[in-house]
Amino acid sequence: MEENKGQGLLCFLKPSLEKLKILTVENSAYLPAVHEIMPNAELYAVILEEEIQYQPEFAALPVHWQVLDYRDVPLPYDRESFDYIIAEHCLENAGNPQDIAAGFGTFIRQTGFFLTSFANVRHWKMIQELMEGHYYPINHHMFDRQEMERLLFSSFYKEVVFTPHRLYAPDDFVELLEE
Repeated sequence: MEENKGQGLLCFLKPSLEKLKILTVENSAYLPAVHEIMPNAELYAVILEEEIQYQPEFAALPVHWQVLDYRDVPLPYDRESFDYIIAEHCLENAGNPQDIAAGFGTFIRQTGFFLTSFANVRHWKMIQELMEGHYYPINHHMFDRQEMERLLFSSFYKEVVFTPHRLYAPDDFVELLEE
């Protein structure tokens, strides 16, 4: 599969002039780029902090804003109303990630997509941070690929596709592990 070159979840989006409905959950930074490649899309955003919507980069964007904590408050949208939900890392911070994944699934159209990401607990960078005594996330669930697949399939997703973000380990990393 093609390597993700720093564009995050945008690598899953194709330019389109269709009138799609797209929701970002705690990922408003994606909105300008999504609007650029999908100018006719109707944009929605769930944010925790109200002031985010007033930032200059969003001033010209036609966004329907909701200020709420998606982990505690049900989203106020109709079933099957979105073509895309973009929610990078949202399952890592949820108390019950399967409830969040299943809940988001109810808002996605039958032909829609849920775009998310997660830090793989088996990634060399995560292992290195743990070896150095660093673990910054307090309430953070660590997944591996198989666990994320099981979570999404048990949350009624029909198909799951992964695109790895490639960040290669230093040449001496295996020696550090052996030590």
